[in-house]
Amino acid sequence: MDGRSLYFAYSYYFYVIGGFNALFLLYVAIVSTSLFGMLALLFAIDPNALKARFGARTPRRLVGGFLIGYSLLFALMWVGLTLASVVAGKPLDEVTHSVVAIDLTVLLPLLFFGRVWLWRRRPWGYVLGGLLLTKLATTGFTLAFTTLVGAWWAGAIDPFDAFLFVLFALMAIGATALLVPYLRSIEEGERTLTYTGHEIRGGS
Repeated sequence: MDGRSLYFAYSYYFYVIGGFNALFLLYVAIVSTSLFGMLALLFAIDPNALKARFGARTPRRLVGGFLIGYSLLFALMWVGLTLASVVAGKPLDEVTHSVVAIDLTVLLPLLFFGRVWLWRRRPWGYVLGGLLLTKLATTGFTLAFTTLVGAWWAGAIDPFDAFLFVLFALMAIGATALLVPYLRSIEEGERTLTYTGHEIRGGS
């Protein structure tokens, strides 16, 4: 359920496609190792065993509602921005294009299906719940900070920057506030995380 690999793969992806520079190969290595590290973890986890560790007090509906809420919000923003760009006959700038592309093709579908599977008590929903909350929390704090620094550097905060700052800050705070009870809902006692082919046991 560790979303750090997803965070690094997502964040450094923009440096990989954002133009060549002296650190290009380093960025490629970060994205590649983060992505395949996350995939290796997901393939190793037994989702049914992980689901069994969650108690009845798991805030499934709150987490699912949060995931679908932010997925719909960003979908409306990016689709509206794209359509406005098409109508105006002015293409999106390179950075915005990259953000819209990866969000609409990867992140937002993950948020949507994570919500659906979690509400339906599917085993993979419990895996994605923790991973996506971690991703939203880390990304939210990062983007809120960079938005604030960018506005300070420019010497003024326009209404859109203020909106983005509030949006990202609420995303980070909300995801963190939900992640804590989500993880605490894992039943107390001996923790057993079953991977394919072996177990890791530890005392509570």
